Amino acid sequence: MGEFTDWLLVILGNIFIVVLAVRMIGSWMKREYGDMLTNAVLGLIVAYIVYDSDGAVGLMKRIAGMIFGNLF
Repeated sequence: MGEFTDWLLVILGNIFIVVLAVRMIGSWMKREYGDMLTNAVLGLIVAYIVYDSDGAVGLMKRIAGMIFGNLF
């Protein structure tokens, strides 16, 4: 079951990254640089979550620990 969820995460993450890249190119063509930068940052975040999921979970736990204390 773990391998299936890993593959599903990779496939859906890659689709989402491609959609964000297409939106980024469209924003660049319309000269909407704020939208282009937002899509680029979101693409980087999604790529980090997809390709380094263990590191992303650890980072989220550390951030949640700083905000809420050591509840997690």
